[in-house]
Amino acid sequence: MTQQNTIIQQKLAEYFETSQQADEDVFNQLVLYVYAVESQNSDLHLLAKILPQEYLTKLINYYDGDILKLPSKENYMQCYLTALTYYLKCIKGMSWSEIKEMIDLPEKDKDLISSISLGYAINRINRDMTRDLKSILKQFEGIDYQELIKKLKDDLVKNREANNE
Repeated sequence: MTQQNTIIQQKLAEYFETSQQADEDVFNQLVLYVYAVESQNSDLHLLAKILPQEYLTKLINYYDGDILKLPSKENYMQCYLTALTYYLKCIKGMSWSEIKEMIDLPEKDKDLISSISLGYAINRINRDMTRDLKSILKQFEGIDYQELIKKLKDDLVKNREANNE
C-alpha cells in the first residue's frame, strides 16, 4: 500500500470519526431542546445538561414524577464535611488537630471544622447508626445460631464434595 493511500484512509477515518461525533452532538442538542420545550413543569433539560443519559433515565425511573428536593450548597457541603470528619475521626482514629491540619481550609473557612458542632453531628450519627443496627439485629432474634452454623458447615462440605467430583 502506498503512503498516499495510507494517508487518504487515515483522513477518511478521521472524517467519519468527527462526522459521527458531530452527529452525536447535534442529536444531544436536539434532545436538550426537546426536553426544554416539552418539560414546562420540570427541570429535565437542566438535569440532562449535567447527567449522562443512563443516569438521567435511572433518576427519572426512580422518582417517576415525584418531587426531588435537594439541599442548599451550604447544607450539602456541611454533610460532606461531616461525613469526611466522621470517617477520619471514627474510622481512621485521627484527632481533631490532625483532622484540621489534614483538611487545611482557608482561614475564612476554619470555623467549618468546629470540633464542637462536628462532634455533636458525629455523636448523632453514632446514635442513629446504633439505633439502625439494633433494628437490623432484631430481625434475627430467635434464630438458633448453632443450628445455622451447622447448616452452613454442612452446605460447605457438600459444595466442596461437589466441586471435587
